[in-house]
Amino acid sequence: MEMNNHFASCCRKLNASLKSSQLSFKKILSGKKAKVQTGTVCKFSFDDFNIFIYYIEKGKTAYAQQTLWLAMTVDNEPNLVFSIYDILAFIEPENFNCYTYTYVDSEQLMTDCFTEIGDLFSRLIPKLKNTFESGIQKNKLIEIQKNNINGYFGDKILEANDMMGGVADRLISMMLSNFFEYQIECAVVGGQALFYSGKTEKALKALKKSKARSQYESNLIAYLENGGKAPDATSTVKKASSENGGKRHNKGALSSLRILALTLLINIPFSLIAGLLFYLVISIRFNDALYICGITEGLLSIFIFSALPSAIIAFKLSRRITEKKNNKNNIKVPKESVYQKAFLKYATIFAETLFIIQFITCINSVTVFSNTSINYAVGDFPLSQQSCSYEAIKFSAIVNEKAEKPFLPDEKYFVLYTKSGTVIDLYNSSFLSAEETKNELSDVLTDKNISIKEYSSVDLLISENRK
Repeated sequence: MEMNNHFASCCRKLNASLKSSQLSFKKILSGKKAKVQTGTVCKFSFDDFNIFIYYIEKGKTAYAQQTLWLAMTVDNEPNLVFSIYDILAFIEPENFNCYTYTYVDSEQLMTDCFTEIGDLFSRLIPKLKNTFESGIQKNKLIEIQKNNINGYFGDKILEANDMMGGVADRLISMMLSNFFEYQIECAVVGGQALFYSGKTEKALKALKKSKARSQYESNLIAYLENGGKAPDATSTVKKASSENGGKRHNKGALSSLRILALTLLINIPFSLIAGLLFYLVISIRFNDALYICGITEGLLSIFIFSALPSAIIAFKLSRRITEKKNNKNNIKVPKESVYQKAFLKYATIFAETLFIIQFITCINSVTVFSNTSINYAVGDFPLSQQSCSYEAIKFSAIVNEKAEKPFLPDEKYFVLYTKSGTVIDLYNSSFLSAEETKNELSDVLTDKNISIKEYSSVDLLISENRK
């Protein structure tokens, strides 16, 4: 059974005990033209108020996927939404238990969550009915919430809308939606969430920094300042926490480490195969060369740039492992959106294209010493090579530049200096193997009457040979 269907089943079962006058469901839609379903909301109607249970599977409103969120409205202010914590601050001000559930990803967990929700509502609804028998108390609750909203926006937006005769209804509705999302954020990832997880000191600091405090948050701050501690979380709350839910879905630090480890494991054979192909292409293309420098540098570049496609493969493999584990444990996760699928598709294409381009540039970055000329690359991402005859070379040199800062390595690389005064920089094909290149080319360059010198910088080389 899909989780939305099980959510609806749990709501109907709960309604049998709550005995609301009407039960209704509505899709939560988002995206362009509001066509993407990101969850479902169930409405329980009573004489003076309505209770809502949101099952927010994904999207920006969730803050953590598959979140169960409880809210309420009163009949004479249908656009004024109260969170369950706003109600608790008014009805049960000493109650600081957690009633927000995230990663509700299995039928059993959702059933357990609804058991706790049912216990809460069976206690609160009679109290709400008694409270709302007095219009004074009802209006007081409304006034408190309006003050919360005005405090959040820093202006009396609701009164301003009344003065304009409702012409800004759409704008006010969007602003109220923003306030609604802010309340969810506080409970899922904000100061309240820290409190529910037992991090009372961090929670107190975060709550004091909040730009607008609800009555519940003010009560919670006073409770913490008086030495209050977070109540023991139920097994259901613990299982439906962001921390434990993230572990089930392989999110967070452990998931990142697993993807990193898989990337390294995949990158070794991937770069090994690419390296062998690189060496094969070089051997065939330059089969008449006296010496080729830059193979070591090319292999390093291939290893580095193969990390990106390896990471994509690791991510897909990690997700496949998670899916198998979830299926085994009857854990259901929201389906990927069109945008998520498109992003992964184009990320894969980008990684493959970038690697192919880099593979080609690695081949062209080597410097080839043949019988008659030297073929070398120009630029960091060469797609072709240039040629220079031995007769045009005045001398060759190893440049050993000292690092300007102590934490940077020294740089040693090979250069060619032409009779016309041009410096042919072979850094990309010799920054790891300058000494090896010098030793291997010593006889070749001697035969061509080209000496090998040493300089501490290219600038010194140029200045000394242009006098």
